[in-house]
Amino acid sequence: MLIFLGNFQPRGDEHAGLYKFAKTEAENEGYEVITFRVGNLYQMVNEVAAPDSFHLHPDVVFTETRNTIMDRMQGRGAFAGLQPVTEVASESYSWGGGTHDLLFGKQDASEELLGSAKLKAAAYIDAVSLKWGGPISQRPAAEHFWNVYQEHDYKVHLLELMENAIPFVDVDVIRVVRGAEIAGTENEQQNYGLTVDHENIDEIMVNLLWEHISEQLE
Repeated sequence: MLIFLGNFQPRGDEHAGLYKFAKTEAENEGYEVITFRVGNLYQMVNEVAAPDSFHLHPDVVFTETRNTIMDRMQGRGAFAGLQPVTEVASESYSWGGGTHDLLFGKQDASEELLGSAKLKAAAYIDAVSLKWGGPISQRPAAEHFWNVYQEHDYKVHLLELMENAIPFVDVDVIRVVRGAEIAGTENEQQNYGLTVDHENIDEIMVNLLWEHISEQLE
């Protein structure tokens, strides 16, 4: 089971819906779980970011994420000696969905990473592009897929996005962070409108999506 957290959710974040519920449930049911974060977007937009935090640049984190998955699939490094993986499932939230899209959005990319293993089931929660923050619009190369999103305007002040921002920067930026309808899903309702927002949709929808995913795993 692969879990991809959102931008402001580090591994171990007890308030992250995927970490609290999907990871716990999958482990309780005996599945191996690997959790990934995304990079700090501040690193991508600020060229004078502190050098000691460069390891959180989105490109660096993405490369490490891909390498970790490849190591697991090939039984290398820390995963040497573990049983081979035959099926993979995933649940992704926000910018984590963008990571998933780059890894598994195309069949050839997915096969290169997973080899003979199948991406059996995948779910997106308000998934947005890792590169530009717009909604993910393509179905991943998964056998089963579910998608949910909301329609609130999630406003981000530039200083919130840049936690180490230069003091004289004081510009308001409205960044609409939300997913979108994706063709080829197995759930009839994807759009939850204004009943949820980007900050709580992961906690509200994670259990429903995990139920769908777990039904497809052997």
